[in-house]
Amino acid sequence: MKDEALALFKLMDELKLIHSDLPLNDLMQLYLKLGQPEKVPELIDELKQRNIPRSSYTYGFLLWSYAELNDMEGGDLLEEAELVFDKAMKRCKGPFAISWERFMVYYLKKLRIDLALKHMEAAVSENWSPYPETIAAVFDYFVLILPSNSEGF
Repeated sequence: MKDEALALFKLMDELKLIHSDLPLNDLMQLYLKLGQPEKVPELIDELKQRNIPRSSYTYGFLLWSYAELNDMEGGDLLEEAELVFDKAMKRCKGPFAISWERFMVYYLKKLRIDLALKHMEAAVSENWSPYPETIAAVFDYFVLILPSNSEGF
């Protein structure tokens, strides 16, 4: 699937059909689903080089990649992610539900339910419709993680 997507992107590029962030956003999502979050910042750089404006979805994928990289590398990209998100909220119209959702999942994984709920409330305010991965993360928290961390549960 990845090879076919990259070949199609290359063809679209050769035919000069890439005028928006949509094809690159699709590649970002592909890389994230394949467990290759390190590719996302490279695609953001490509958008910048092409002078293509980034949408709220683009920033959402960047935040998702930071969360994944933070978990993989043991680093602290959360502060960077929050700075990027603040900038995105100033530059883009939204919706930002995908970004709120990614923060929510990240905080659930880190057992910070207070921050997860804060971000979920923001997503809900934008008529949010969660991704299946998000539903799974919430399920994991309440069914698998919370009981193992609670006495007498």
